[in-house]
Amino acid sequence: MIVFRKNDRERGPGEFIQRLSLIAGELEKDPLDRERARDLLIETGEFEAAIADSLFRHEDSQNRLTRTLRTVSLLAGGVFLSALRRRVEGAGYFLMMFSRALDAVRPFRVPQRLAARIPEGYAHYGLYPEMYVKAAEDFLRDNSPARAVVIGIRSIGTSLSAAVSAVLQEAGCEVWSFTIRPRGHPFNREVIASEELKRAIGPFMAGPFLIADEGPGLSGSSFLAVVDFLLSIGIFEENMAFFPSHAGEGATFQSEEAARRWAGLKKYVAPFEEAGVLEFSAPDCMDISAGAWRGSLYGREEEYPPVNPMHEQRKYLLMDSGHGAGDNPLFLKFLGLGLYGRAKYIKSKKLAEAGFYPRTESFENGFLKREFVPGSPLAKSGISSGFLEFAADYFAFTRNNFMEEKGTSFDENIAMIRENVKDCLGPGWEKALDAVQKKFSHILEDSLTFRIDGRVFPHEWIKTGTGYIKTDSECHYDDQFFPRSQEMAWDIAAFIVEFGLDGGARRYLLDAYKKKSGDKHIEEKLPFYFIACLSYRLAYCELSSMGLGEGPDAGRFRAACRRYRPLLAESLESI
Repeated sequence: MIVFRKNDRERGPGEFIQRLSLIAGELEKDPLDRERARDLLIETGEFEAAIADSLFRHEDSQNRLTRTLRTVSLLAGGVFLSALRRRVEGAGYFLMMFSRALDAVRPFRVPQRLAARIPEGYAHYGLYPEMYVKAAEDFLRDNSPARAVVIGIRSIGTSLSAAVSAVLQEAGCEVWSFTIRPRGHPFNREVIASEELKRAIGPFMAGPFLIADEGPGLSGSSFLAVVDFLLSIGIFEENMAFFPSHAGEGATFQSEEAARRWAGLKKYVAPFEEAGVLEFSAPDCMDISAGAWRGSLYGREEEYPPVNPMHEQRKYLLMDSGHGAGDNPLFLKFLGLGLYGRAKYIKSKKLAEAGFYPRTESFENGFLKREFVPGSPLAKSGISSGFLEFAADYFAFTRNNFMEEKGTSFDENIAMIRENVKDCLGPGWEKALDAVQKKFSHILEDSLTFRIDGRVFPHEWIKTGTGYIKTDSECHYDDQFFPRSQEMAWDIAAFIVEFGLDGGARRYLLDAYKKKSGDKHIEEKLPFYFIACLSYRLAYCELSSMGLGEGPDAGRFRAACRRYRPLLAESLESI
């Protein structure tokens, strides 16, 4: 099933170096700017990972360039730790050394275009390097190594391992560090390393070996691939320490054997709440992440929409009225660290200024801070012409203000549809799928794409005392799931499906949208996007129901599948 979609950014090495030099220059003016120091660490890690991935496509190794880049990342880790510790002299020293090491990269010949994989934890899931600093401090509390090997699992492990290394080096530990990328099927990865890299580990065989990455995900295979690699070169498992993003013991792993192995590993995990990322007192703060927000909107659990807690951003309510406007609390939502969050914040401000979104206060430390407006989520029944007018205004505003130069292509949509129809409806649909591709390839060949909403479920639309607002509008064009930036017809088709609009209500919405947006061909495109959004949504619900076991949300996702499946079949048969 195609549910996730990798988000790579293509940049030249000169662009990376220019960007890193700019951040370093800003830090020279304020060495204790923690957010910019974190940006430096994250973007240096992206650069190093992109170079390593381009050079070592089939097996991991090292050369003068990658050793130099590892030094650059470790120095960025020193800058970040110094800013975190509020040590001006240390930050100044590491910044000076960072700039010198970065200059040493310039003479190397490297590919002119690099695919930088977006680190999902930083961009979507509220993962902070501060958490790994705290975990490394916990490791030092239990151990006092004179020397250690720190391994980063690319991509995000590149910068996370630099943060861990900085803590060890601060304590006087000699650190040798490198990065690797496990390869193969997501549920059965392996590390393929050159003999040169294996020989380089030789002087450090006594360890300990510290391995940093986000996750584990559904299989734990990246971490376990590193275990197998280290075992194969003579490292004992008791001499390994793992730094994941959460302490789960593998209960949701697809393999019982993987879950058993993962449970036996030595792990150091610092929860988000202990990393000092947000500064507020616990009595004033309510954590409404992982679907807990539903308790504030619904009176009975039977009314809850399904939620996969692993796929939700961190969310909080600040209850002290002194924080907010009037008596309303403030809502905090993770948008992404650094440049990943800033673009989404700009979108949220534009929507707020246009009256579609609650008043936006600020964007700090990766979190959007906005007013929490009380109200009731919409239901499928009782949709008024006033609400349809608001929805048409919202879709037209998105189309007129958030064009995206490079979004999801027709070919990508077709590939997703074919895969998900095969997996979710079974065989026998090839003729219908061929007809879909033939009919719409011409109609959609010149389609524009936009930073769509991507989540237009009834519970995302709130009726307030003065009208309506749309929530959760800024993120999903740039998350790790498939829709990404799309033709506006995706959102409108999904809206019609989720609200069950037919007859007069559908006609009213489309007429209002065409008038406000100038999108005269929306109805020609809709049949394709009914198929596209239903194919995606059915696959997402199937995957989530499997991953959540037998809990109530798994049941809710299975119920959603029972609704989407006949709608998808009907849409295919109508072409």
